[in-house]
Amino acid sequence: MKSLFTFLAVLSLAVFAGTAQANLLDDGSFEAATKGGQGPSNSNWEFSNEILGQDFNVPPGDLYSTDFRQSPYAAQDGIKGFWYPPEGGIFGRPLADGSVWQDVEAPEDGTYHVWFWAMHEQWHVESAIVSLSSSGGGSASLDLWQEDLAGNFPGGTFGCAVQGECGKQFHLTLHDVTAGDTLTVRVDGVGGFKDPAGPAAQSWGVDNFNLDTAYPDPGVGGTDPDGNGIVNGNDFIILQQDNPGLINPWGIDYGGPPSVAASGVPEPSSLVLLAMAFSALQLVSRRNARPS
Repeated sequence: MKSLFTFLAVLSLAVFAGTAQANLLDDGSFEAATKGGQGPSNSNWEFSNEILGQDFNVPPGDLYSTDFRQSPYAAQDGIKGFWYPPEGGIFGRPLADGSVWQDVEAPEDGTYHVWFWAMHEQWHVESAIVSLSSSGGGSASLDLWQEDLAGNFPGGTFGCAVQGECGKQFHLTLHDVTAGDTLTVRVDGVGGFKDPAGPAAQSWGVDNFNLDTAYPDPGVGGTDPDGNGIVNGNDFIILQQDNPGLINPWGIDYGGPPSVAASGVPEPSSLVLLAMAFSALQLVSRRNARPS
């Protein structure tokens, strides 16, 4: 009897420990990065940029097409983010191109998800592509510029006071990854420029990347996978594709804040184990209830 309860306790710990996933990326929020486009990332992030010319606001410093920056217009958490400044294409400068990427070895077979935050002000680019790819051949990508044109990416700096205009959380899903594959998370900004007739602020940025095998994002309520704090139709579309087991809780939460946290949603295999444990406990209770 005692050994059975010991087994069930260990099983329960294993089940719920398995639902928590750590971020596979090093410095996913860019906090280790040195401020300024010329500085290193001080982590496993690599980046490329170009000198657009002199920064007229801080002479005689060079102005770069990408920058690790601590600012509401670059960092979702208010610390640091990866910023694409609004200075390309004016005063004879070239259009702004820049990339940041990190490679990670997949620790196990399965499906992987990358979550990230992005924001833009009044911006103009040819493309702003975030991608998750595998050396095994699979890839998934999202063009933030096209998301904006489609009305799915409202403008506004991180940390603003208007709900829905303080950046947005996006995610990519990559299936059929094999353990040992190299996973690459990458952001490519191409052809960024500033309209001289437009407002001064025309930048965009990305922050807080999380790569793991868990769904939803560990920091987001399970019924609110887009992370805007309100359970709505956009969440339903995401859940239909990636986590249909949360459709019923989504219906209960619709129109309000999420009630189902990711850490409380075991994987299907975990649910099977829990059912087995519950059945075993019932069997023991029935045996103990029998008269001797």
